[in-house]
Amino acid sequence: MAQEISKNVQSLLRSGVQVAVVIGGGNIVRGSAISHSVERCAADQMGMLATMMNGIFLHSIFQKSGINSCIYGSTPVPGICDSFSHQKAMAHLEKDFVVICAGGSGNPYFTTDTAAVLRALELKCDAVLKATKVDGVYDDDPLKNKNAKRYSEIFLSRCP
Repeated sequence: MAQEISKNVQSLLRSGVQVAVVIGGGNIVRGSAISHSVERCAADQMGMLATMMNGIFLHSIFQKSGINSCIYGSTPVPGICDSFSHQKAMAHLEKDFVVICAGGSGNPYFTTDTAAVLRALELKCDAVLKATKVDGVYDDDPLKNKNAKRYSEIFLSRCP
C-alpha cells in the first residue's frame, strides 16, 4: 500500500498538481475498548496523536521514494513538525513539496474530514479527495449496516 501511495503522489506531482494530505488516525481509539474507558475529549486527543504518527509514517514513505514532503501539525511537536501555518504550507507547495497536515483541527469533537476541508480552504485547494476503506459515499456506515445506500452522485445544491 505504501508504494502505491508514493506512485500515485509521484504521478500527481509530475502532472503539475500540488499535493496536500490531511492524514487520519485510522480510528485508533474510536470504537475500541479504550474509548469506553476515557472521556470523549481524551479519546479525540489520542486520535489526534495517532494522526501525528501516521504523518511521520507517510513522510518517511515519501522520503524513501524521493518525494519532498513536510509535516505540519495542529499542535507543534518539536523535532517532528511545526505548527500549521497556511503561509508556510503554501510556500512549501510552491516548491513542489507534499504538505502533510496532522493532528486534525486540533479540537476534540471535529473529525479529520472537517480538518481536511478547513486545510483545503486555507490552502486554496481546487478539490478535496477522501481516501477511505469503503468504495463511495453512503447514507450510513456500510461496514456496520449492510443496507446502507450508496450514492452514485452527490451535489451540494441538493443537500438539505
